[in-house]
Amino acid sequence: MKKLLNPLVVCGFILVLMLGSLAHLMYGSCQSSKWHYIVQCYYIQEYLPSWMLANNNPVILGKLDKGTIKVYSNFSGIWKTWHSNGNMEYKIEYQNGSLNGKYERWFDNRNKDFSCYFVNDIIKGNFANWHSNGKIKNSGKFHGAKEEGRHEKWYSNGGKLSAGYWKKGKRIGNHKSWYSNGNKESNEIFKNNIRASKEEWNKDGSINKKEYYDPQRQLPKERAL
Repeated sequence: MKKLLNPLVVCGFILVLMLGSLAHLMYGSCQSSKWHYIVQCYYIQEYLPSWMLANNNPVILGKLDKGTIKVYSNFSGIWKTWHSNGNMEYKIEYQNGSLNGKYERWFDNRNKDFSCYFVNDIIKGNFANWHSNGKIKNSGKFHGAKEEGRHEKWYSNGGKLSAGYWKKGKRIGNHKSWYSNGNKESNEIFKNNIRASKEEWNKDGSINKKEYYDPQRQLPKERAL
């Protein structure tokens, strides 16, 4: 009969395996699998060292992301994150630690939330943002991190909220807004980001006021109800 292995050796081997697995779970790459990320981010995050957490991620169009796993230094490739229910949350292209390429974000119901492109950490080109029900929320274009061309916003019911033109980050021409019932709310005219005039309507469609502005002081020169 073959001699059985020493129980202490077996126990030691099992202990080493367990410690190795635990170390990998805590300190290994969260990009190795969806479930590895979910465990690190949602189940053992309070036990992770602070250097692994992204407590001050960049603000992307007004949305600040906190409490996620920090993107590794000089990371190149597609960084992925998931909601706690397993649905995709982010797919972001990096090159040597900088945002370079497509940036996508989803709601936990799988509907697209946001999509744009970055070049060396600067948003560039067309972007789109959606409501959680799948209807479009914002759309426009950036050039050199500045608004360019036509930008539009919509209510969650699909109705138009606002629309206006930009050039090199400055408002130009007509900028219009609407109430959720579809009636016009305001119409502003800008010249090189300086308001020249403004018309406002009440929610029932009746005119509220018209104002013309001093281009130097930006104060109403005339008001008519």
